[in-house]
Amino acid sequence: MSDTNIERFKLQTPAEIIQEWEKIPQEQKDAQEREYRRGYRDGWVQAIDALHDLMFQEHASREEAYYLAWEHWEGALLEWEMRAQTKPHFEIPPTELTRKPKE
Repeated sequence: MSDTNIERFKLQTPAEIIQEWEKIPQEQKDAQEREYRRGYRDGWVQAIDALHDLMFQEHASREEAYYLAWEHWEGALLEWEMRAQTKPHFEIPPTELTRKPKE
């Protein structure tokens, strides 16, 4: 490995991380915090709406709706997150919670 590659993986000390954080303008930190909170709130509302639709439009039981939500989190959302880590690009997260057809 060349020195360039080693430098790329250098771990930062907590003091170095704090120094980098302090260089970021407060307005940018505030904007990032607002975006994070908006995204969290929006995701929560979508989850509640999806559970409602499953239980009241598709007549899923509470237990089935619960397991479908976890299946979505462990499946489509995890795959979406992993794609962002391996190939960073903007991609809207998957939102559909659907029942599989009964065989």
